[in-house]
Amino acid sequence: MNDRFKFRCYNKNDNTIYDVYSFDKNFIKANPINTCVNSIRTFKTSDCILMQCTGLKDKNDKPIFEGDWLKTKDGSYCYVVWFNGFWWVKSLPSEAMDLEHAEFYKECEIVGNIHENKELLDE
Repeated sequence: MNDRFKFRCYNKNDNTIYDVYSFDKNFIKANPINTCVNSIRTFKTSDCILMQCTGLKDKNDKPIFEGDWLKTKDGSYCYVVWFNGFWWVKSLPSEAMDLEHAEFYKECEIVGNIHENKELLDE
């Protein structure tokens, strides 16, 4: 399966990230990250935030998803957003958005996501 078509979701009720197996306008079937397939749960779509995989990978060859925090090679932090049909990074503290080349992501490291690691907003 192409990474670009993978999704994760953040469940707002239990504050957990899940790998998504299927979804429609009403329900999401998902599995907690790093667990076996037989623990798939069903959630209301309204209780979750979907995050699509960018199809890009970080320096550790991990797939990068929308909302992931990245630590850049210069030690600064940014997070990934979908905007006007492209993947952008939003830098802190300025909230400036940049459209980066794929090589940029290969030099970054995923250090969390905007839902579970809100403390990085204060960095």
